[in-house]
Amino acid sequence: MIPIETLHNPGEIVLNLITTVFLCCMTLVVASCSKKSGDSVDETPTTTVADTNDIEENQTGAQGEPASKANITPEEIAALEDMMSDTSSDVESDVDFPGLSAIDVVSGVSLEIHWDQVADVSRYIIIQSTDGQDSVIDVAESNQSSYVVTGLSPNTSYSFKVRILDTSGRIDSNNVVVTATTATFYPPTIISASISPGVHRMTSSQDQIIITLNFDYDITINDSPRIPITIGDRTVYALYNAGDGTDTITFAYDVESDDMDVDGISVGSIDLTSGSLDGPGGSLSSGSLSIDGSASLVVPNSTRLWLDAMQSNSLDLTGTSVNTWNDRSLNSYSVSAASGEEPFFLSDDGDGRPGIDFSLGSKYLRGSAVISGSVARHVFIVARPYSLGSGTTNCAFALSGNESTNGTGYGIFMESPGGSNGLALRVSGNRVMNHEMDTSKPSVLSLSSAANSDVLDASFHVNGEAITSEQSSSSASLSTETLSGVILGGFSVKSATPNNAYDYNGIIYEALVFEDVLSSSERQHVEQYLSDKWSI
Repeated sequence: MIPIETLHNPGEIVLNLITTVFLCCMTLVVASCSKKSGDSVDETPTTTVADTNDIEENQTGAQGEPASKANITPEEIAALEDMMSDTSSDVESDVDFPGLSAIDVVSGVSLEIHWDQVADVSRYIIIQSTDGQDSVIDVAESNQSSYVVTGLSPNTSYSFKVRILDTSGRIDSNNVVVTATTATFYPPTIISASISPGVHRMTSSQDQIIITLNFDYDITINDSPRIPITIGDRTVYALYNAGDGTDTITFAYDVESDDMDVDGISVGSIDLTSGSLDGPGGSLSSGSLSIDGSASLVVPNSTRLWLDAMQSNSLDLTGTSVNTWNDRSLNSYSVSAASGEEPFFLSDDGDGRPGIDFSLGSKYLRGSAVISGSVARHVFIVARPYSLGSGTTNCAFALSGNESTNGTGYGIFMESPGGSNGLALRVSGNRVMNHEMDTSKPSVLSLSSAANSDVLDASFHVNGEAITSEQSSSSASLSTETLSGVILGGFSVKSATPNNAYDYNGIIYEALVFEDVLSSSERQHVEQYLSDKWSI
């Protein structure tokens, strides 16, 4: 850098100083800032244009502290300020520059100043006037016509000038001052709130429920604010996760193994008794949230299969023929049809419900192992038989055994009551209940059996009502075979191919399989979800 004392023209000093810095060290960065959605201002701010001599009379509030020097060195600032205080003609520019024209209020911490470009300018000098004292805060390039001053205080008055350093190294002497007041910061408000959609369970990549809050200002987290969420019949809390110092804050809840809420969780108001969310104008005063959690579902780790005809993206179709019905439980299971055995997808069953139609005979969807061994199981089926079978017929859903060697099956049959017929669980023995399924609309069927139990111990519910009246029964253990495969639409015994004598005539809308017997409240929760969903 050229020593100041070796130059005779002060303008040359400044021009060389600035040119050296800008050519060798940087490209001038002019700050950019846009007002965030939701910034609050008491009224539309006005700016005041004045001569320096009138500045004290025209300011509308207390002058803020000088803005920080951003892009020039202290030596450059000192040289420029010395030139501005020199009243001799040696430093006076001949360029006609009208000075600063306007100031826009950007936010509570920034103002944007404007001027009209003129020719023969090397730099525009940004000056803050405070209590009659001028301080150079920065310079702008010759092709710039605006500059954003940042780091200011909310609801505070600031006054600025702009002068030119021309290409000869001289400064103009305009005294146009413009004053503006920064916006008033209010306590932060929530612009939007959302929750991570989809199915969540502990043993999957979606093992966290994430709640995202977007604010009008950057937020500082203090202590431990939290958000209550209701999963099933219990309340848990999503805790602060990320975003401190930004306008986007996330809270997270780690899903536990027995959490279940298949119809979507509920989200409460932010608990501000345990912590706060602070902005530049104060703390969030109300934790009220409006979040629809119906698309954020939680299944327990015991969930083994979840087939849902209302989720059209879970179906692989050729025309209306169902090739594959994919699992929603995050276990990556699926049931598929062999060629010629494809059931049909109904977009409307006559009452607006989508479903899978097995009515044409020998239509099956089959899958591999879901559960095995002597474990508890709970099966829910939403089904509508077109007709009821007689004897051992009309099997809607089966957890079958090892089909090619030793399967006894675990089939849910929908038969006409009377004799040995009715709603039945059949294995090598059976339990036949005195219940006639409704053929005019879907029903929610729940069937459960404990680990190491007998078929006689199986429990039936239809549309939430316990079915206890028994037609007939014969004992058989439910733990001696490997109940692995899944068949929708039929039943097989020691055969790789379902026996068409058992073919199901009707629609299946949804099926869930749990490797557990759900509690009474959990069962009721699933039944209510299915009933509401399918308008039963």
